[in-house]
Amino acid sequence: MDLVFNLVERDLKLKYKGSIIGFMWSLVNPLIMLIIYTWVFKTIMKTNTPNFSIFLMAGLLPWNFFASTLTMSVGAFTNNASLLTKVKLPKYILVLSNVVFNFVIFLMMIVLILGAMKVFNVPYTLSLLYLPVALIAQLIFMISLSLILAISNVFFSDTSHLLEVFIMAWFWLTPVIYQFDLIPEQFQYYVSLNPMSLVINLYQAAILGTPIYTNVLSGIIIILVFLFLSIFLYRKYNKKISELV
Repeated sequence: MDLVFNLVERDLKLKYKGSIIGFMWSLVNPLIMLIIYTWVFKTIMKTNTPNFSIFLMAGLLPWNFFASTLTMSVGAFTNNASLLTKVKLPKYILVLSNVVFNFVIFLMMIVLILGAMKVFNVPYTLSLLYLPVALIAQLIFMISLSLILAISNVFFSDTSHLLEVFIMAWFWLTPVIYQFDLIPEQFQYYVSLNPMSLVINLYQAAILGTPIYTNVLSGIIIILVFLFLSIFLYRKYNKKISELV
């Protein structure tokens, strides 16, 4: 774990080197997005979603955590080729350090959400117990998918480019900025098969006390499939990674 924290510290220093406000940039970007989306949906699209600003934070901030982690992790092996060839270390550490890096930033976002709940008079209820459940489900899924993408990028260099397009499409196919019950009933089952639909739904349920619309069992099974698939691929290609990066 010491190596993970050293890599996280290195990434934090590199990302904010020479910056005037440093780590605070991690808050500025999502806050600007929240303001823009809130204005568009409240002013132009006239949404009637209760506590829309908090609803948006409950979906958008976890999604940013997810998207940033995947974007960083896809190059975990190819961007650290010199480290892999010179130092003997468990390769998954490079992926894990990217997850931890973004997790540190996301913890600040959770504090921001909890503070915003107080500002907007959203009560703290027992539904907040869903928060660690949502976080654990998201971490397992992200680590698994990040490892799969990092391995894929070693063999197919277009993986990182395809990921950019895929994340954009995935965002709109996940009920991040719209309510799950707005999806036509005939498509709701298929949207439930999206693991991030379950994750986002759990965050919204935890923060706003809204119902859990998604199929929890299906979501958990799919997340576990990704976990076992990532373990299988890592064990199979572990030795080849160092040779090909």
